[in-house]
Amino acid sequence: MRTVEASRGFEWWKSGFETVFKAPAVFLVMGLAWGIPILNIIAGLLNPALQAGVQQAARKLDGGQMPEIGDLFSGLQSKAGPLIILCLIPIALLIVLLILAFILGGGAILAAIGSASGGNGQPNPAALAGLLGSMGLVFLIAIPLGLAVFAAMFFAVSRIMFDNIGAIDALKESFAASIKNIGAMLVFIACAIAIGIAGTLLAIIPIVGPIIFATVLYPVIAVAAYRAYLDVFQPVLGFSGQMPAPPPPPGAPGW
Repeated sequence: MRTVEASRGFEWWKSGFETVFKAPAVFLVMGLAWGIPILNIIAGLLNPALQAGVQQAARKLDGGQMPEIGDLFSGLQSKAGPLIILCLIPIALLIVLLILAFILGGGAILAAIGSASGGNGQPNPAALAGLLGSMGLVFLIAIPLGLAVFAAMFFAVSRIMFDNIGAIDALKESFAASIKNIGAMLVFIACAIAIGIAGTLLAIIPIVGPIIFATVLYPVIAVAAYRAYLDVFQPVLGFSGQMPAPPPPPGAPGW
């Protein structure tokens, strides 16, 4: 595990886009799993496992092989157990946040509904303020929890897929690597926010816009995370994933 420059966070995104569009017929068809309505619900639940498959396709492309659409499921075929554990973590986080929202905001919601039904149909300002305060508190709790989960999972998919690491160890190592590379991670997140804002503009196009955005975004994210993994955990392979050229023999130009 090594520490990289903060600018690598941008380079991971850049390499993700470049790799996807080297073989768009494969990667964008894979991306339809996240883009097509209803199907994207299943893809969301299995996201880490499917991301592992996209990373396998990127690894094959780096090795000079042509990736296949079926690579999308290679993670489920070879590392199903630990990857399914990763799939459960976002679901658990969502459940925790829903419970917190109910505990912290349930009373405020009932108070707002009661004040509206007992008056002129408008909620009491005090009840509304209590509701907004409760929801704001849940939001403040959700941000650090979400970032912690993101840090724990960012490198974990690649570590499980390519290094045969167990799920718990992979999560611990990923969190430690994210903290060690906090600069690059912050740049990566900043780029993600900018891309998300651009995606909202694309979403103006009814139906097709969100599908196009998700179809491109998710394979790019998977490959970007794979590039980050190579940078931090497999520097001997180089950023592209290819073995570095051997040094020139003695007496050769450049020796």
